[in-house]
Amino acid sequence: MGLYFKGLAVSLAILIPILLLIHSVFKFHEFTELSAIAVFMFIVLSMALFIILKRLASHPNKQLFSSITIFNILIKFIATAVLIFGFIKVASPPNNDFVVSVLAVYLAFTGFETWFMTRIAQQSARSN
Repeated sequence: MGLYFKGLAVSLAILIPILLLIHSVFKFHEFTELSAIAVFMFIVLSMALFIILKRLASHPNKQLFSSITIFNILIKFIATAVLIFGFIKVASPPNNDFVVSVLAVYLAFTGFETWFMTRIAQQSARSN
């Protein structure tokens, strides 16, 4: 579990300056709260995925690991869409530029999740 939190910390240490740069360069100051919500949402989703996959890593049915991974992609996609469309409905932004910051969060967490899922799969393979 320690490796997960170290990876999360490194990912956030890279992501947050990128978000700050995006917000300052593109003058997205009004979208800072949206970025914070997106980061929080993806932290919760990645923690849930980590806990589930850690338990399934030693499960005899290896298809379950793959199925959860695919299900995670679907959940992330739906959650991101709900966040974007919810923001449009609530804030009525003048344009769709805010999607850049949400996309940055999505990509950062996709990379992070790929890394920790690979680590879990490798550890599971070594223990079998």
